[in-house]
Amino acid sequence: MDVIVIVNSVGEISSGLRPISHKIKERFPSSRIIVIIPPCQYAGGREKEVVRKMPNIDLVFSLKGYFKLLIFGKLDDFLPGKETVILHLGGDQAYTILLAKRLGVNALLYTNSRVRWKRYFQRIMVTDEKMVEDNSRYTVVGDLMVDSGALRSKGEVDGLNNRFNIGLFPGSRMYLIRYMIPFFLKVAEEISNRLKGVCFFISKSDFITEEEFEASIKKDKRCNFIEGCDGKITNGEIKTSKGLTLQIIRWIPKGLHLAITLPGTITGELASLGIPMIVICPMNKPELIPLDGVLGLMGYLPIIGKGIKRCAIKYMDRITRFVSIPNRKEGREIVQEVRGVITSYQVAYKAVELLLNEERRSRMSEELKGISGYKPASDNIVDVIEEVIYA
Repeated sequence: MDVIVIVNSVGEISSGLRPISHKIKERFPSSRIIVIIPPCQYAGGREKEVVRKMPNIDLVFSLKGYFKLLIFGKLDDFLPGKETVILHLGGDQAYTILLAKRLGVNALLYTNSRVRWKRYFQRIMVTDEKMVEDNSRYTVVGDLMVDSGALRSKGEVDGLNNRFNIGLFPGSRMYLIRYMIPFFLKVAEEISNRLKGVCFFISKSDFITEEEFEASIKKDKRCNFIEGCDGKITNGEIKTSKGLTLQIIRWIPKGLHLAITLPGTITGELASLGIPMIVICPMNKPELIPLDGVLGLMGYLPIIGKGIKRCAIKYMDRITRFVSIPNRKEGREIVQEVRGVITSYQVAYKAVELLLNEERRSRMSEELKGISGYKPASDNIVDVIEEVIYA
């Protein structure tokens, strides 16, 4: 059995590809998983390298490999056979549709958003009943972020017997962490000044190199549009210039009382684990936020591009009710969101307020665990793959 997976961004690789590839290999050890990564404006730049290091992946190709497969019907040592399907996890659906037609295989789609060309997919797998449009093609499978959260929460770290444990999640893309890691360090210092007995953990993404991570906290890398503080990395910890220590983590440790994070798939993973969170969406320099389509391209125009993009981002912020996945999923505020031009004091104040309100945190945790559609998906997706291939 061969499963070709189309996936293009950091979040989809982390929260989608990782758990589904794990489950496919668990159920079908002799299967091959071939990953194709087309271009994406939200890419961090290291997607192909990270996927290559994932234990369950057999072959990885970028856009060049995709076109070779599209033209010649084979690629290097990969020749698609009868027991082949294409699973679309993210990016432009046209990539999957064209390749499925060329190879003469079925295309499957997993999505939590609108489907543009549903008639070209043999099966459409969605997270909950609200998304079902046509019972003959749609299958409710659950949410891969639940599977991903379970995989990422297995690690243990020192210090989880503290009064409060806070996880900081500053993102997975270099254009963000160079500003956000110093800001998160400043938030941690503000919290520690107001509350004793707090242990801090800061996440380092696989999509960021050790050198990039360390460079982001050097004093000469600071910017002038958002607060921050510098630090130094030693023995798996960051020590800030004021002496605060934060443990570096690569997973979601059990026992967190609170997470402070940027928007993205991490908010879905944290929600599936019932971890209370504050989601921050800084608008201190809105032109840094990537945009889809023509507006995204216009942002690169000389002289006027940044101004156009800044206005577009601000408009979208006004019309967007929520930015975190749990709030968007339920259409109401479950977790706190801090948006706009933000300061470290503002975030720290809300964090301390929430930490000292155990009843509110418990209620938030229970609401997160009860979100509709938050069920593991990987087993159900593999069932659909098996059914389509061996029908």
